[in-house]
Amino acid sequence: MSNPASIALALGDVEQGLSCAGTALECRSFLVKKQAFLFLSEEHLRLKLGRSVAQAKKRGVAVGAAGWIKLDLDDLPPQPMLKAWIAESYALFAGKDRAKAPASKPKAAPKRGSKR
Repeated sequence: MSNPASIALALGDVEQGLSCAGTALECRSFLVKKQAFLFLSEEHLRLKLGRSVAQAKKRGVAVGAAGWIKLDLDDLPPQPMLKAWIAESYALFAGKDRAKAPASKPKAAPKRGSKR
């Protein structure tokens, strides 16, 4: 079973950081395009949902401002759902083009437009 950190790190261009260092809220953060999409403490994880908000609410998860949710590490959803939710949070910050691209796929050279 994968843990949330390894799921996040398997996505493309993810960097790790530390949020709220030295406070009671200190946690690891996982960033794409310099924006955090997942926060992981020793007890909880926080991530942002879009299209899966209704699914989370059906599971009894409280959805906060702008779709952010908090999950207890002792009560995570099934592995496929957790992976999908982390990927969804990632995609909200990475953009749709990066959401489906594998981590190892090289970036294509920009296309040249025709002169007008």
